[in-house]
Formats: sequence, structure tokens, C-alpha cells
Amino acid sequence: MTYGMPREKFQGQPCYDCEEREECHNVMGYCIRDLAAHYGNIYQPPPNCYRHDLPFIRQT
Repeated sequence: MTYGMPREKFQGQPCYDCEEREECHNVMGYCIRDLAAHYGNIYQPPPNCYRHDLPFIRQT
């Protein structure tokens, strides 16, 4: 589990089955403020993730 965020919340997102999820979220950092600003949803991959091509709703 990543900072209390269950894997099930990431269903349909690249983080759900990513083998690097724990390291990415716990070591490299996972800022819910940035996620809310970029996507409007905190259950998305970090904006700097190389494994997704999700469009941002807002550039910061």
C-alpha cells in the first residue's frame, strides 16, 4: 500500500499494475496537490511518470 492509498483506487490507471509503484510513490514522491492541480483527481500517476500519456487538465 502506498501512503494509505489502496491499489484498488488506481483501477484503470498505469499505477494499478505497475511493478515500480511502491518505489515511485514512496521513494520518489507522490504529491496529491500536484495530482489535483494537473488532473483534478488524486488517483492518477505522478505528472513526471514516463509510463503514461494522460493529458493534463491544467499546466502548473
